[in-house]
Amino acid sequence: MWTEGAMAAPRITGLERWGAALRAICGPFDTRPLDDEIHADGLGGSIARRRLGRLDVADLVIPPSRILKTAEGLRETSDRYVFMILQCSGRATLRQTGREARLGPGDFTFIDSRYPSEFIFEREVSQLSYHLPWRVLEDCFGRDIEHRLPVAITVPGQRGAGFLVAHFMRDLIRHEADLDREGGDAALDALLGMISQLMRQLPAGGQTANHRLLSRIEQYVDTMLDDPDLDIERIARDNHVSRRTLYRLFAGIGTSPSSWLWDRRLERARRLLKSPAHADMSITEIAHSCGFRDHAHFTRRFRERFGNPPSAYRGG
Repeated sequence: MWTEGAMAAPRITGLERWGAALRAICGPFDTRPLDDEIHADGLGGSIARRRLGRLDVADLVIPPSRILKTAEGLRETSDRYVFMILQCSGRATLRQTGREARLGPGDFTFIDSRYPSEFIFEREVSQLSYHLPWRVLEDCFGRDIEHRLPVAITVPGQRGAGFLVAHFMRDLIRHEADLDREGGDAALDALLGMISQLMRQLPAGGQTANHRLLSRIEQYVDTMLDDPDLDIERIARDNHVSRRTLYRLFAGIGTSPSSWLWDRRLERARRLLKSPAHADMSITEIAHSCGFRDHAHFTRRFRERFGNPPSAYRGG
């Protein structure tokens, strides 16, 4: 049966408390009642983190609710993941990038942590959510994984490669206690191999034209972040789009081009500050390498974004 889990997790009573537990394990999602008249204190579920080598898995019993990744949540998201979500019981609707996946028991889909998303659960359900680090996916499939991954598309778990993947995901978590780190890493490699086979069978183009454009702009900006003169006009001109197109594109992921550019600069600065490989760079040098002319301006922006000065991340 799909409802059999690895082990029972303590039940959490109250939608707000359950939502806080979800944020702690899965990141900055907002959990809301389906209807304002619903008594949220009477709702509840469970959530537990399982660790399989390099792979985190969330084992969830989800109350009737609406779960959102909003623009504010995107600003709080640092590391990028793909959530590979297996429906174990009940039914769910998941939306992202203009697509909608409707899942029944045994079905699964992929959700990208970098974009807004919405999850609808009309009744209590259970799911397994495998958290695949984006860097692991890029190492395995290359940068074109951005266009190939079937985001918010229902993958039936009753036939073909989907059948093998769904049963592997379900059975793997049952043997969590039997897997050491080496075994967990081998399981991740096996799962990546199954995903590769799956992508060959599904329709091409896991991402829309807008997201291909967004990926192209992201790659362009990453090569230009050290230039303090990089601005919205230049990004639009060099990528052969209008300012209006650029603003519509970023509105689709819940932000503006200017906010996204500042976040991109600051996220790179934070990575460099935390990286042992760049420990010999001063904070001022890191600021300049991310396109900031002025140390004071960099420090103010950094504190506004992360709540601490750059020095707090040195060696962290």
